Amino acid sequence: MATRKQKKVLRQALFKKTRKKANFFVVEGERHLSELLQSDWKILKIFATPQKAKKIKSLIPLESAAEVEEISSKKLTELAQTETPSGVLALVEKRSFALDAVAAEKRVLILDNLRDPGNVGTLLRTARSLGWSGVVLLKGTVELYSPKVVRSTAGALFHLKIVEGITAGETLNILKKVGFTVWVADSHSGVPPEACRGLINQTPTKLALVIGSEASGVSQALLSQADQFVRIPLSEGAESLNASVSGGILMCLLRT
Repeated sequence: MATRKQKKVLRQALFKKTRKKANFFVVEGERHLSELLQSDWKILKIFATPQKAKKIKSLIPLESAAEVEEISSKKLTELAQTETPSGVLALVEKRSFALDAVAAEKRVLILDNLRDPGNVGTLLRTARSLGWSGVVLLKGTVELYSPKVVRSTAGALFHLKIVEGITAGETLNILKKVGFTVWVADSHSGVPPEACRGLINQTPTKLALVIGSEASGVSQALLSQADQFVRIPLSEGAESLNASVSGGILMCLLRT
């Protein structure tokens, strides 16, 4: 049974101020846990209902030190962050990558001032699916470990190298030093797909794609150092695409 202390610790992950101080975050659901168990992220504890515990234990690799504690459905509901918990949640140790590690990848996604956690989580999920294995969340972008971002990644979070909370200047300084070309999504001055197809044959080996917020776009610091602007032409009368949709289309076009 979860103790009062465990409940208090879990609830730290619900609130931004205490969540940032905690060394862990909460992962819920079988799909997310399955992805987690296929990674090298450290699991601190798994809680599961009696109905789920046997199955969850069977998923844990022999070399893993992860422990499963059975708790009632009622107790798990009290601990969960979702309205309809699936019967399993895990405490996972936070992990930080250096920008140098991200820069070792061939495709890097840079998110500039994106505030919607659903968009950020979906972009991370898409990045993993399309081979964009490095991600930078610039200062001003929503926190990586917020519950909605974690849920929206559907476990992709555990298969990416991600750095957050750094400036555009720091990011570009490192990426350009190791040969990255920076392309920025810009709905006004970007190159449309017809022209982009010609560019794809010459796509740089190391490419960073910048996606800005729908409200304010990409910051001037990034615009001034962009090597190329890309856009997706829209039908007449359409104003804009959701950031996660446009990012997904461009990542697909520019994948290795």
